Amino acid sequence: MTLRPYDGHAVVIVPGQRRVHRQLVWGRAGSRFCPACQAGSGGRWQLAWRLGWSFACTRHHVLLADRCPACLRTPRLRAHPRRDVPRLGLCSSAAEIIFDRGLGDLFVVRTAGHVAGPEVLGSIEYGVSVLGAPLVVVLGHDACGAVAATRAAIEGGMSAGGYVRDVIERVTPSVLAARAAGRTEDADFIAEHIRHTVDLLLDRSRVLAQAVEAGQVAVVGLSYRLADGTARLVTARGLEAPADAVS
Repeated sequence: MTLRPYDGHAVVIVPGQRRVHRQLVWGRAGSRFCPACQAGSGGRWQLAWRLGWSFACTRHHVLLADRCPACLRTPRLRAHPRRDVPRLGLCSSAAEIIFDRGLGDLFVVRTAGHVAGPEVLGSIEYGVSVLGAPLVVVLGHDACGAVAATRAAIEGGMSAGGYVRDVIERVTPSVLAARAAGRTEDADFIAEHIRHTVDLLLDRSRVLAQAVEAGQVAVVGLSYRLADGTARLVTARGLEAPADAVS
């Protein structure tokens, strides 16, 4: 979609150029968006979403969203390169925002439910042995869809198809362990899965385990709160942490 239908009414398009006259007042910083439109178009953004009066999607009959559900920030405050199409829920700078780092400062490996297959283990070993990363962080978060889907599959038989089922199967041991311990709160299930993932990394990767034993690397598990942007320490290996800091 272009702004051509609004030319001469709400905006002024410079003749012969693909730009809007700078007298245009967008009405807000950043852009609203329709998640359903993005899901159906491969993550494309509509220029009309930036207009000050745009508040609803007439196609899907929903109000436009204001914030990215991953990092809770207003999306597209500045123009993005055409090769970079930011997708909602996959904010490419979420980890850098959480830890207050610049793009490229962190070596990020992201999977649903932070499940760890061979490619994830290999990526972590590369970060530790080749890039010299001194800290490995398993970052879970509240409202984790993978944990919720696994609980639904176990408690109500609502399993998923395709490769999503594989993700559920990898999260299942954590959910079963939390249930066996009498846990009922979502935060407890998420924390248990974080602890399980940290243990799994050290059990399956000899490279990582040896680096931790040598005092070269530490592995920590954090639980991130989307609402206030804070991260809570859940478990730590190879790092001296106060006893009351680990839950």
